[in-house]
Amino acid sequence: MLRDITLGQYYPRESVIHRLDPRVKIAATFLYLIMIFVVRDFTGYAFVTCVLAAVTAVSHVPVKFMARGMKPVMFIIVFTFVINIFVYKGTVLVSLGPLNITDNGLRQAVFIAVRLILLIFGTSLLTYTTKPMQLTDGFESIMRPFTKVGLPAHEIAMMMSIALRFIPVLRIVVIFIGMESVVFVHDKHSFDHISQEPRRAAASGFAAVPLFFFLATL
Repeated sequence: MLRDITLGQYYPRESVIHRLDPRVKIAATFLYLIMIFVVRDFTGYAFVTCVLAAVTAVSHVPVKFMARGMKPVMFIIVFTFVINIFVYKGTVLVSLGPLNITDNGLRQAVFIAVRLILLIFGTSLLTYTTKPMQLTDGFESIMRPFTKVGLPAHEIAMMMSIALRFIPVLRIVVIFIGMESVVFVHDKHSFDHISQEPRRAAASGFAAVPLFFFLATL
């Protein structure tokens, strides 16, 4: 599953989006997030989808590459979809014993699923088109005025940069661990070697904690 993580990876291309000032892209991403949460109907989401499709086309980032990044979070999307189907009251469409699928539940489930997909695609496009150091400088520049009230802009920007840069490294580590397991499977110390793999992978994951903590507070 970690092989499909594309968040934090920079996808090099010659495009107008790649050449934009990182501060402009960060500000545009925040406006995009606000737009997603302000929209309350599918017509609005259709407009947001068109905007995202246009920006993606201009960036020259392959849709297939972006879609691959959805695999690690697909469980969350499906789980959220299923939960929303059953919690909203309305006209019963399907009855499954004590559980009922209603028209309002189905509408809300699709609405939330579309919101999550647009959210992930849109925010991922920021990292695909911006180098990690440019992203760090952009965040630090935007937050610099807040240093007057005690906000550690440089430290926060560096934390985010380290976390974003580590995600592709974590992916490489997991792939390398898998290759090692195959190579040493016939070695006399293979059982001791393989038993250490989960601990190494788990220890590597802690470097990504700051990033996910930041995303959770958006």
